[in-house]
Amino acid sequence: MIGHAVTQVTTGRPDWQAVARLRQRPSRASSPALASKEEEKRLGTGHAKVEDVIFIVNNQQPAALDNVLFITLDYAIAKYGINIRDLDEHIPNTGYNNIWLQFPNREIEKLAFQIVDRSDSNDTKLWKIASWVIDNIGYLSDEENYGYEELWAPPIWTLSKELGDCEDGAFLIHSLALNAGVPADRLRTYGGEVKTGIGAMSAGPLAGHGWTAYRRERDNEWVVVDFSYYPNYKPMSSRIPMKEDERYVEDFWYMDLREWVNTPYSNRIREPEPAVYNQFASWDLVAMIRGSLVNTYG
Repeated sequence: MIGHAVTQVTTGRPDWQAVARLRQRPSRASSPALASKEEEKRLGTGHAKVEDVIFIVNNQQPAALDNVLFITLDYAIAKYGINIRDLDEHIPNTGYNNIWLQFPNREIEKLAFQIVDRSDSNDTKLWKIASWVIDNIGYLSDEENYGYEELWAPPIWTLSKELGDCEDGAFLIHSLALNAGVPADRLRTYGGEVKTGIGAMSAGPLAGHGWTAYRRERDNEWVVVDFSYYPNYKPMSSRIPMKEDERYVEDFWYMDLREWVNTPYSNRIREPEPAVYNQFASWDLVAMIRGSLVNTYG
């Protein structure tokens, strides 16, 4: 299951030691987020309790970080009206996601079209796939299944064992749907927390969990497709939107075929779609949170 242990993931981010050095002498020559010393003092740019935001100009990351200006979240909010909840960290998929989202894959594709018909709607495909996984994959912890406290299994492993824990089932559902022809932008796998239910391993009110989310065709609402914690045989059209499902409480990250997204300030269960990228698209900026962590204890 998805828990709270964290590890730094290396994904081509800036050298944070270089960042720390540069922050002592920030360059302001080419940043649109230009601020005077008076503005910085008034808005708390040096506030030690607020995480820094790095605005990378023109969607590029210079090796020497010469074009980077460091400002804090309170300055960004005050200066540009940026909503802190929209500052997700988007990491493009360079093949890392495909360890778990196995697409294209001939074996998974063959199985997918044994489960669904090519003529099925996407909503029907997800309903059939979810039902098949619930019925054919048993739940087993990673420690019992693989001998490790935590191991994210590629879908092929899960199929070969016919066993897996929460994220294993989620990755399998996601991969089957992709290979069945469901558009990638309609699918996500989440890691986060849910309310504990009867028989849950966690003694507390919340437990770590991984699940699939699907943006259905009927109204383009995201709905939960869960194999283990709250399995559901309802058609996609009959499910409540994920944003209204109070059993799903918090997300740490979500991933799709295109990218991995860390959500340290937002809740993409309650608000699945970020707004900042539309609002600031003309700026051609990328916002990254300093020292962000990926929760990989899944």
